[in-house]
Amino acid sequence: MALTATSQRFFDSNTSPGIASRIGRGLFATADFGIGGDVLHIERPFLAVLETDRLDDTCAGCFGATSSEQGESIKPLPCSGCQVTKYCNKTCQAQDWNLGHRLECPIFKKLKPRILPINARAVLRIILRMSAPPRFAFDPDELNLFDQLESHMDEIRTTNAPVWERITLSSMAVKRYSGTEMELEEILKISAKLDVNSFSLTTAAYDRVGVYLHPYAAIMNHDCNYNAIVGFDGPEMYVKAIRPIKKDDQIFISYVDATNRFSVRNKELLQRFYFTCRCNKCLYEEGEPLELPGAVVDAYALLESDSASYEGDQLMGTITNLTDLSWSISEQPLVAIVDEYIATLLSENEIASALSAAALRYLHIDPDLYPEGHSLRVVHAWALANIALHASESRPRTVLKVYGGIIDGSMYQGGEVSVNTKFIAYSVLNTLVLGGNESCVVPGLKETIRRAYAQLDEELRAQGTHLREEMDRVSGDWAKLDRVALSIVGKHVKRR
Repeated sequence: MALTATSQRFFDSNTSPGIASRIGRGLFATADFGIGGDVLHIERPFLAVLETDRLDDTCAGCFGATSSEQGESIKPLPCSGCQVTKYCNKTCQAQDWNLGHRLECPIFKKLKPRILPINARAVLRIILRMSAPPRFAFDPDELNLFDQLESHMDEIRTTNAPVWERITLSSMAVKRYSGTEMELEEILKISAKLDVNSFSLTTAAYDRVGVYLHPYAAIMNHDCNYNAIVGFDGPEMYVKAIRPIKKDDQIFISYVDATNRFSVRNKELLQRFYFTCRCNKCLYEEGEPLELPGAVVDAYALLESDSASYEGDQLMGTITNLTDLSWSISEQPLVAIVDEYIATLLSENEIASALSAAALRYLHIDPDLYPEGHSLRVVHAWALANIALHASESRPRTVLKVYGGIIDGSMYQGGEVSVNTKFIAYSVLNTLVLGGNESCVVPGLKETIRRAYAQLDEELRAQGTHLREEMDRVSGDWAKLDRVALSIVGKHVKRR
């Protein structure tokens, strides 16, 4: 079933549902798409709920998009009724009010100071809207599509005891607090559907803030060689082409991190979505060795531990252990370890070291993993520019540590170099702005990047610096930063 014209007033889509061989329903292109093209744009979510730990700092109406649009942080104010959800302004509050908060607010107020966990709040909102007056109820066509979604309830019940226990407890709480006459078994089914069909609601820069569901978007199938990627701009969902898509092609996204090894991907797909992937990438990789070196096993164990306990030196030691094995810097788990290393260094305020690691990811990891314009590649570039700008706040040039090692077959001694971090930031932002038309990031982030670039360009021009005319200076700093970045993984690493 497709949505009617009335239901599609919140849609911008050149797709239609169809039957895919071997895997059932899927979404298919009804037009050609170039890289960065909007395959699907959904303005209004069926469901979008914040994580419990984001209720205090994130607007429940725009999910932080209003702050991004205005270029400044806006402290959300609490709902005057329940004091649980918070909003940037009356517009955001009215938006969430109409999408379900009007129905849940009295329940939240009665429960205060207790706050239901995210899954229970999400299911509660679905249950309440199912029996709400027309103004606040779901669109009938969208609800019909939701009814058709797979729940995999039997598989969850028999194969995943922890998830089934969580779903059961949430469903029992929803039945109790909602006062619904709906049978518990039906609430369990709704909870299961949410679990297997929802998306992680993220900021434009892919920081998770909650859970999102739209039954039309949920029709999209998985492939590890995906051709489209999902992003969020506040409550708006965008599905963008990461490579050219022809009319009648099926739209594929990846339900998991497709950079992971075959065994990791398929374990996650089986445990979370209850199927085994048989895409070309999986068929090619399924013969990978099952036994891994000890350093690799240790790295995976570290990634599964509490990230709040990470320390920079510990992660650097793991990087060294992996590169001593000649493990590729663009292969997991080293890729994820570098990501965690950057985040940990920033939390430790080790800005210079974070800049070096971010440059390694930008120059030598992302180009091997993602095509030009891929949203994660853009987000990582944006992060590098921000780190560089942060470093430039204290001094014009930043001193970076060079580790000793073998790079390009030549031995390098340890030491220090200095780079102009504003030059680095400017050139990254310039590249992002010039490549914006084929970028897969959402409009809000594009505008944020454009605004940052214009501001930095104006600042440099006011100082009499025109970097477009002084690219030799910029190239010199990039050569130093490249050397620093490679020295992190020095041994056995070759330039592309």
